Amino acid sequence: TKENRIKVIKSEYATHDDLGKDKADSKWSKTPTSKDYSKYKNLKRVKNVSIDAFYWNIHVYDMVWENSTLYQALNTNSNSFMSNLGSSWANKIENVKWNVYGHNKCNCKIREIYEIENNKNQGAKTQVSAKIGLMYPSDYGFASSQDNWPKSLWRYDNDSNLKNNWLYNAVNEWTISRDPGYYYNNLTAYYVNSTGLVNHYNDYAAYGVRPVFYLKSSVTIKAGDEIDGSDAHPYKVK
Repeated sequence: TKENRIKVIKSEYATHDDLGKDKADSKWSKTPTSKDYSKYKNLKRVKNVSIDAFYWNIHVYDMVWENSTLYQALNTNSNSFMSNLGSSWANKIENVKWNVYGHNKCNCKIREIYEIENNKNQGAKTQVSAKIGLMYPSDYGFASSQDNWPKSLWRYDNDSNLKNNWLYNAVNEWTISRDPGYYYNNLTAYYVNSTGLVNHYNDYAAYGVRPVFYLKSSVTIKAGDEIDGSDAHPYKVK
């Protein structure tokens, strides 16, 4: 529809309890390599902490998002992220169509990535209706400062992106997009690399997960002069 909705991306990574204790595949510590990322203020939430990691899918050669173990852990299992949110939150989240066919082109500019994701013959070739998804590569790309937009996502491992991208956390984490045309012992999905670039890899690797959803257009936030969306004065949903 043409309704205006707010897209929400979880700031912290999903845990065993968020997605069900039997759905977390491994634990690993965020240990920055090659650069000293500690100086970048947007890393304060995950610096030197251990996070839970999940498979995109454990079903070999099945790259249908709706069949994936991660989709089920987010949406349909009895102890899924959706069910753990409770009815109060569930009633505020819109059921939307996610473009899940993916694409086989990552080494291009962010505007091209966005257009591929939404092209009916490419990224939007297959759609799945669900309340909970993951971010697209374009979400991550446009979260950076504009001077990075002309760069390929392969080139997002630069200081400007690492300092200014509000979605970057120096953690390997999954996106919702797969690569339907690339084989590496299996079909692959795209992820944000801990170095800042976007790449594709085996969907049965275990990476961090930040759930994503859209608030219904009827949802409002609490007003107040002190509320500015900062950590100290966050927006609060009514």
